[in-house]
Amino acid sequence: MPELSAARRLGPLAGIALPTRVELDGGIGIRLSLPPAPSIVMAEARRGAAVEMAQRIAERFGRMPQPGRSIGEATLVLHSAPETLLILGEGRAEGELVAELRALLGETASPVDNSHGRALIRLGGAKARELLSFGTAVDLAAESFPPGACASTLLGHIAVTLLLRSDDPEAGPVFDLVVARGFAESLWDWLIGRARRFGYEVTAPAG
Repeated sequence: MPELSAARRLGPLAGIALPTRVELDGGIGIRLSLPPAPSIVMAEARRGAAVEMAQRIAERFGRMPQPGRSIGEATLVLHSAPETLLILGEGRAEGELVAELRALLGETASPVDNSHGRALIRLGGAKARELLSFGTAVDLAAESFPPGACASTLLGHIAVTLLLRSDDPEAGPVFDLVVARGFAESLWDWLIGRARRFGYEVTAPAG
């Protein structure tokens, strides 16, 4: 696996997101973790080039995701805002993903590497939707926000990109939250503060 820099591997929550288990009535409704740091690239279509950008994405990834949806696995393409894509790549070397996207998109967009400027928090559990509903106006009901759905929104007063990775009938949904690095600790505190009412577990950072 390509080696990641210490800044990306540890992230802004190193020493803060420590293994913890706080039960409520003997149960856990929320699970929090830090996945291995992905490469994160933002690509916004240049004026008048959105159609061509979509065509190039479709050629490379099989299709262009619909607004508010995502495609892919190891490389995720999120259509999280109008004419704007957020691309997450697992196991990529420094600068590899942004270089690939610049070559792919050419003059249709200007991909920007946000790998060092963003943090990713994974939130799951049977009460995950209920917790998030305290801070966002996005309709997270299962029929409105299925696996693969994404949205740029405010969580409390913090700008985040939400992605629903999966939704298990027993274990509950699993969300990824992408946040600006400078607000990661504030978002973590917000999540922990509301997770206490459901019981929560923090697992050791991976990677």
